[in-house]
Amino acid sequence: MIEFIVNTLRVVLFIGVIACIGYLAVQEDKRAEPPNTITTTDTIAPLPCFYDKLASEGLYEALEFHGIHHPEIVYAQAVLETGHFKSSLCWNKNNLFGLYNSDREEYHEFEHWAESVIAYKEWVQKRYRPPENYYSFLKRIRYASDPQYIIKLKQIVKQENDKRRYAERDTLSQRV
Repeated sequence: MIEFIVNTLRVVLFIGVIACIGYLAVQEDKRAEPPNTITTTDTIAPLPCFYDKLASEGLYEALEFHGIHHPEIVYAQAVLETGHFKSSLCWNKNNLFGLYNSDREEYHEFEHWAESVIAYKEWVQKRYRPPENYYSFLKRIRYASDPQYIIKLKQIVKQENDKRRYAERDTLSQRV
């Protein structure tokens, strides 16, 4: 009986040693393989220059870069939603459009203000169907609860267009 127990222990010990050797061999192979990671230098293009700017300075460029429909109106939305880029939602959460998560009952937070432009495109503009009037679209989807929202947007668009025209005229006069 003792001989049977000793032989059984030898077999179990032998199987254990073989299993450990197999495990170590597999671990050695894993160390020899390159890590399963992506290097950002090889796969990600350099960031557009508007990433280095404040939202108030780079937003229009970002809207055009990301192919946002009616960038002048969307820019006006950001001006209105952030109180001319001064709100805590803008500064603390990088949220330029008042994008709200109804499930969590809180505003979305972004690492960089340009991410809110991408979110706007994916969450709001995906429902837009050209040639629909953009103001009508915003009304249709009930973008804002303020009944004066569209009127305020139109005023901001006019002000911003006037600023651009003045700046262009000033630039042209300096060239002459």
